[in-house]
Amino acid sequence: MSGMSREQLLKEEANAMFKAARFEEAIGAYGRAIDAIKDKTSALYLTCLNNRAACNQQLSNFHAVIEDTSVVLEHEPKNVKALIRRGLAFEGLEKYRSALADIREVLAIDPRIDIANKAQHR
Repeated sequence: MSGMSREQLLKEEANAMFKAARFEEAIGAYGRAIDAIKDKTSALYLTCLNNRAACNQQLSNFHAVIEDTSVVLEHEPKNVKALIRRGLAFEGLEKYRSALADIREVLAIDPRIDIANKAQHR
């Protein structure tokens, strides 16, 4: 891990927490990485936002998922992970039209994605 930037090290620390199902701690660690990253359009920044959204998804913090994934999608409109996470979060908030729009976008990108196929038929 030597040679990694401080921001990258914070992300790796958060990833380890996520893998250990320590989602609340991972949210904090991703937040520290996000705050430390100067370029708010960088791949590292967007990955940290998307990963923090995954943690919030595990905790059913749907508003936080939508907030982070929406930023990712502003820069990467075809980010399948962000679209799926946001679509499922909209579903969790009973915002079915918005959920279906994101799920349909995923299926337009790749119709073989199982979770999106199942979600569109609920």
